[in-house]
Amino acid sequence: MRLVKNLYSQDDSYRLRDNGVPGLFGLRSGQVVASNVTVYRNAGWYNHLGQKIGWGDLSCHAIRRIAYGLRKGEAFIILSERDSIWRFRFPDLFKFDPAPPDILEPGVDYVLGHAQMLILPRKVFFVNRHQDREKPREVAPGLWASFIDESSLRQELSKRGLLSV
Repeated sequence: MRLVKNLYSQDDSYRLRDNGVPGLFGLRSGQVVASNVTVYRNAGWYNHLGQKIGWGDLSCHAIRRIAYGLRKGEAFIILSERDSIWRFRFPDLFKFDPAPPDILEPGVDYVLGHAQMLILPRKVFFVNRHQDREKPREVAPGLWASFIDESSLRQELSKRGLLSV
């Protein structure tokens, strides 16, 4: 398995690898992308096991690299900055929806319950928690994203053997 816990970080969510070399898909934990191309700012990156693999800004081009670089049996899940950092660092502000105790391994249910995007090999899904259905949209040249709800997110992972229901 390539997408392992702390793939891009060292021992906690704020430390960066000090070698300065981009990792898998050209990503680095804590990476900053120009605001005019950023899709996600300070997002948390997770695998299908609910483990944090890194964090940072993501552009459309990065999402495309991930989608075309993932192998069968891999999933890259994106959570917002709020759900991947702030809920853990300031739990008193989120008493209505508390985070699990482990910021690096919050678990599958937490990650899928707060996911904003699911990236699979050559497929991208925005997670839409509202009832309205939106049409697919192009997120990068030739790469279209569909909108799914949390139940469909779980189904997509299950049919690929990445989640047992």
